[in-house]
Amino acid sequence: MAISNQLKPQWVSFLAFGAFATILFGIKLWLIGSYGNATPFWDQWDAEAENLYKPFLEGTLSWDNLIALHNEHRMITVRFLSLVLLVVNGTWNPLLEMVVNAMVHIASLGLAIALLARTIGGKHLPALLVFSIALFGVPYAWENTLMAFQSFYLVLLFSIASLWLTINSNPLSAHWWGGVLCALLGFLSLASGIFALAAAAVIGLALYVMGLRKTPKQLLAVGILAGLFMLGAALTPSLEQHASLKADSIPQFVDALIAVLAWPFSSNLLPALLRNFPAFAFVGIMLWKRPPVDDRRWFLLALVVWTLGQAVSIAYGRAIDRLASRYMDLFAINVLVNFACLISMVRDPMTTQANWAITAMRAWVSAVLLFLALLTGIVVPTQLAAKRDAGIAQEINTRSYLATGDFNHLKNKSRLD
Repeated sequence: MAISNQLKPQWVSFLAFGAFATILFGIKLWLIGSYGNATPFWDQWDAEAENLYKPFLEGTLSWDNLIALHNEHRMITVRFLSLVLLVVNGTWNPLLEMVVNAMVHIASLGLAIALLARTIGGKHLPALLVFSIALFGVPYAWENTLMAFQSFYLVLLFSIASLWLTINSNPLSAHWWGGVLCALLGFLSLASGIFALAAAAVIGLALYVMGLRKTPKQLLAVGILAGLFMLGAALTPSLEQHASLKADSIPQFVDALIAVLAWPFSSNLLPALLRNFPAFAFVGIMLWKRPPVDDRRWFLLALVVWTLGQAVSIAYGRAIDRLASRYMDLFAINVLVNFACLISMVRDPMTTQANWAITAMRAWVSAVLLFLALLTGIVVPTQLAAKRDAGIAQEINTRSYLATGDFNHLKNKSRLD
């Protein structure tokens, strides 16, 4: 009976995660089946076909191909995954890449939710899962699902694992170094992966300054993390062809940052403050109370810093296109982190008995889901229809060229056709 009672919560959690994964995977498969296309898209033609698959099939693939820049990114992990799928499947199939990307996304979300539940309390796991289904179950980030390349999912997986290991482990221990390795793999998935090192360094420095872990090892660990972050930043090039996408003034950067931090609300300062109020308040509570170093809420604080770094990166590097669909998976992680901060504060002894805290939480959740529904219902259907039509046109033009060898089938077409 004791063994049965001990196993029961584990099975409940297993089944809950299974249901969560099944629902999200089903939604993504529907999206791929309805709007996806097996024709390679945009960057896939040069980044995968020309620079990866062609040398691999010809036996000339080298480390230069694997570590070569793609825009600002050194996507070694993405390239390895693409090669594995090519070998296992026997042919290049972007639809398979979409399905695998969906699985990686669900795995990264599952990891994030599991670690957040361990941080704020396992009894809040149902709330985290239900909120996440509502948050990630709508296809506002359809580009990452349907493009099958250069997704943000691997960087999510590695970054979340990195922060958990570096924050909750003794500095310079085996687990801590494992966290550093995960951060490096995140950087080798997408350039913004480097912000996991920055977030870990910020929290590590805070623990040292506040005297919670004032040891030489802690200071050395912070120095290593900061040094690797600066090295990664130095290795990330500034491309001339992307200069027009960057913020060229402080007002433009601030405007872009407000838009990113306000999503899915309107791009104004007040909505941005309201959406991120849970995180702001949580940071204040942590700095005021200074819980012991083994308090897992330091991991949640690291996530707040990390998601802010992602927002700053997009606001500066892609100010012109800051609300593109492919960035919204990162925005949504920030929303999930705010939700976890809200739960953490509501369960605090200071607010547990306060009716206003529960009311505020319900109002915040309702507002987020309402604006998310409006965004999805008004904008996304038009975008998905355009993606489906473009995919059909691309398939027709590519098939016509392959059947005839006549390059005119690929000339003088509408953009993306």
